[in-house]
Amino acid sequence: MRNAKSVVCAVAALALSQAPAQSQRLPNLTGEWKADLAKSDFGSSPAPQKLTLKINHQEPALHIVSDQIGPDSDTHAEYKCKTDGSECTTMVGEREVKSTLRWNAGVLHSKAEWTSGDSKTTLASQWSLSEDGKTLKMTRRLSGARGEISQTFVFEKQ
Repeated sequence: MRNAKSVVCAVAALALSQAPAQSQRLPNLTGEWKADLAKSDFGSSPAPQKLTLKINHQEPALHIVSDQIGPDSDTHAEYKCKTDGSECTTMVGEREVKSTLRWNAGVLHSKAEWTSGDSKTTLASQWSLSEDGKTLKMTRRLSGARGEISQTFVFEKQ
């Protein structure tokens, strides 16, 4: 019985000692990123002329400034969320967007929802950073009244 308690205590101590190491292994997305339009796939949506992200990532806080030029309009958006699964609300133009972000095996998963009239739209995204930290890939699926769109954005660190 005493040996069983020792094993349980040792396993618990090992698990607790590994927790900080696991969180330290999370990618840091901080940087200025420019979309590589040739490597990206915009699905049935027209490609922008330019798309940039400025990210400040101090785990769990994530601040993203997104600027997109064309083809139909220019868009500026700013997101401040946490990667702990808590809900955050962001205004994109006059649209209120509710999002959650959570890490899973080094990939950041986000889910965003908003309504436009009586139609609800959902955007599920996965963000992954290359091992050398120079390429950020975002795959996403947009679902709403107009159907579904799958897209892949490839960003290069500037």
